[in-house]
Amino acid sequence: MRSLAPVKYYTATSLEDACQVLNQAAGKGKVLAGGSDLVDWLRKRYMPTPEVLVDIKKLGLDTIETKEDGVHIGATAKLSDLGKAGIPMLAEAARNGPSPQLQNQATVGGNM
Repeated sequence: MRSLAPVKYYTATSLEDACQVLNQAAGKGKVLAGGSDLVDWLRKRYMPTPEVLVDIKKLGLDTIETKEDGVHIGATAKLSDLGKAGIPMLAEAARNGPSPQLQNQATVGGNM
């Protein structure tokens, strides 16, 4: 089995920071949150190995809120969190997806 090329790993401290690093990567960077799909795609060589991975897990984008205009779901909310949001349709969608282990890692944004 061939190994993946080396990748630079960067933990973003803000959205602006993440965007700046991705812009500097000039199309050769990828966003990482849960990583469940990205790692699989890289392993199967469905995409070229990025030069940099920008981790956005610590940016507070994991909220799920019900507001007057609808449900607001952050990009890094876990699929398992959908089941806890108190919205039956989201809970059912989350249960009908991947295994519980994967639901605890996979993010909504990454699976969109």
